[in-house]
Formats: sequence, C-alpha cells, structure tokens
Amino acid sequence: MALFTSYAIAIGCVLRARLVEGVPRASWCLGAHGVPINVFALLYTGWMMVIFCFPQYLPVTGDNFNYALPILVFVVVLAVLLWFARAKKKWPGLDKEVIETVMTTADKNTKD
Repeated sequence: MALFTSYAIAIGCVLRARLVEGVPRASWCLGAHGVPINVFALLYTGWMMVIFCFPQYLPVTGDNFNYALPILVFVVVLAVLLWFARAKKKWPGLDKEVIETVMTTADKNTKD
C-alpha cells in the first residue's frame, strides 16, 4: 500500500501540474493522452488500495487479519509527528543549485 501511495502522490502532482500550470513538452510526452492516462492511473491506484485492505480468508480472525492499512496509517502518522516535532526545524530547505541544474538541463532537452 505504501508503494501505491507513493505512486498516487507522484501521479497526482503531475496531473495537477498538467491541469493547472501546464507542463512543457518533452521528447517522451504523451500529448493529449497524458491527462486520461494519469486519471486512469489514479483511479486504478485508488481501486487497488481498497482491494489490498480486504482480508485474504474468511472468517477474519486476529491471525489472518490484513494489517496493511493500520500499519500504513501508523507509519504516516508517526512520520508527520516526527516531521513537525524535530525534522522541520533542522531541514535546510531545497538545494537551489541542484534545482537550477535540473531546470537548465530540462530546458536544453526540450529545445533540442
């Protein structure tokens, strides 16, 4: 479930960028098919995350209960609490040089 959650975050960010800000064309661009593919990927990811929560066997007991969702929720809550309690104060922020290098390289590749 954590893997699908990470996919959903990445796909959701790309979809938002496509719809709100516009994404510059690249050599690997899906063109007009990009938005429908992103929407389908988000729907599929959501569906699979629901399916992953179902138990594998009936009747459900403590031995065969699917603990994927409670564990995921625990890890996310713990990560958010640790972020606000400790890490937010110590994080120096984004490395502006790396971002500038990536953006410059991306601009060169889109012009070629």
